[in-house]
Amino acid sequence: MFPPNSNDLFIAWLITNYSFTNLMNYLVSDCHIYK
Repeated sequence: MFPPNSNDLFIAWLITNYSFTNLMNYLVSDCHIYK
């Protein structure tokens, strides 16, 4: 195991942020479609 450098943490944060944004957009568009 190697200690995570800031680059890995940044990439992990980007992936999490991106997934969360996609999930929010999906839920919002779902609500608009089914309203």
